[in-house]
Amino acid sequence: MALLVVLFLVMVATILSLSFLSRSDVELACGENMAIREQMDYLAESGLEHAKGLLLNPQDVGSEYWTGASGQQLYSGQDYYDVNVIKISDCNYQITSCAYRMNGSEQIGRSLLIGELRFNPAIAFCVGSNTTVSRAMTIVGDVNCNGTLTNGGIINGDVFAGGLSGAIAGQHRSTTNLSLSWPRITVADFTSAARYSVQNITSSSLNDVTMSGTTQVYYRSGNLTLAGNVKIDGMLVVNGDLTISNSGNVITAKKNLPAILVTGNTLLNSSGRIDANGLVVINGQMQIVTGAAGLNVVGGLFVQNGVIETTLDSSGRGNTAIMHNNPTWRPAGGSVNGAFEFDGISSYLQTKMRARKHGREFFQKLIPAVQIIIGRFSLIRAAPNILSFIILAPVIRGIRESNLLT
Repeated sequence: MALLVVLFLVMVATILSLSFLSRSDVELACGENMAIREQMDYLAESGLEHAKGLLLNPQDVGSEYWTGASGQQLYSGQDYYDVNVIKISDCNYQITSCAYRMNGSEQIGRSLLIGELRFNPAIAFCVGSNTTVSRAMTIVGDVNCNGTLTNGGIINGDVFAGGLSGAIAGQHRSTTNLSLSWPRITVADFTSAARYSVQNITSSSLNDVTMSGTTQVYYRSGNLTLAGNVKIDGMLVVNGDLTISNSGNVITAKKNLPAILVTGNTLLNSSGRIDANGLVVINGQMQIVTGAAGLNVVGGLFVQNGVIETTLDSSGRGNTAIMHNNPTWRPAGGSVNGAFEFDGISSYLQTKMRARKHGREFFQKLIPAVQIIIGRFSLIRAAPNILSFIILAPVIRGIRESNLLT
C-alpha cells in the first residue's frame, strides 16, 4: 500500500513538471513570435519609406516613377520585404509593403502595411481666372489656373489648368487632379481674434517708416499706398486696394502667417517695388504698370482675378493699354524707335477710350499698325519653392492720332 502511494505521488510530480515545461515552451514561443512580428512591422515601415524616398527622387529610377520591387533587404539574413507602388492620380500613390522572414521555403512572421502617399504640388503662381503668361515671365514651380492659361513665357513646372496654350517644361494636368481651393483667409481671421497682436494703420499712405517688434498683424481699413522705404516685420492686411508707388518696400511675414492679404486690387505703379517674404494673397486683380521696379515674392503669389500688364500713354492723354496674348516688342521695328509686332491672330493692345460726343467709356482693340516706343522694364519675382517670374512691361510713348479718340 505504501508503495502505491509513493508511485502515485511520483506520477503527480512528473505530470506537474511536464505541464510546467510545456507552458514554458509555449510562452517562449509566444515571446519569439511577438519579437518577430515587431521586427517585421518595422521592416514593413522601412519598405514604405523606401518607396517614399524613390518617389520623391524619381531621377534615381529609369521610369516615370518607381513601381516597387520584391526580395528587398536592409541587411543580409532571412528578413525580406516586397514593395508595390500604384499611381492613383498625378499626386497620389498607393504603397503596399509586405515584410516576412524566410524559414527554408516558408514565409513566417509576415507583416503587411498599405499606405497612400500624396504629394502637394509646389504651387508658385495661382490665379482664379483665365490668364496670359507673358514671354518675359519665368516661373520656377507649378501653376494653378482656374481657367485657360496662355503661356508665352517659361514655366519650369506643371500647369494645372482647364486649358493650356503654349509650351511648358512640365506637364499639363487637369484641375481635377489638384484638390486646391482658394486660401480661406479673411480679414477677420487676423484682426478679430485675440490670438494675434494687431496694430491699426490710420494713414492712407506710408513713407520712410519701419514697423517691427512684437506686433504680428498691421491692419489698414481702407486703401493704402506704400510710397517708398516701408519696412514691415509682420503681416500686412489691407481691407481695400493696395498701391505700390515707389521702391524700398519690404514685407517679412512672421512665423505661421502670410505676408500680405489684400481684399481689393493691387497696383504696382511706375517706379514701384515691393519684396514680400511669405504668401501673398490678392482677392482682386494685380496690375503691373510699365516702369515698375519689381515685385519679389518668395513664398507664393495667389491672385484671384489674374495679373495684367499695362503700358502707359506718355502723351498724357491717359490711354493706358492692356497687353493681350503677348504682342512682341521689336526695338528695331516701326517708323520711330521700335514698335510692337502682333501675330495677326490673337495678340493686341486694349485701351479704355472715351467717345468725343457722348462721353462714354469703352474698350477698344488697337490695330497692329499702332507704333509704340518702349520704356524700361519691370521685374517680378515670386516663388513658393523658389519661384521667380519676370514680367516685362513696355511703356507707350506715342500712338498715331488716327487710332485714338480723346
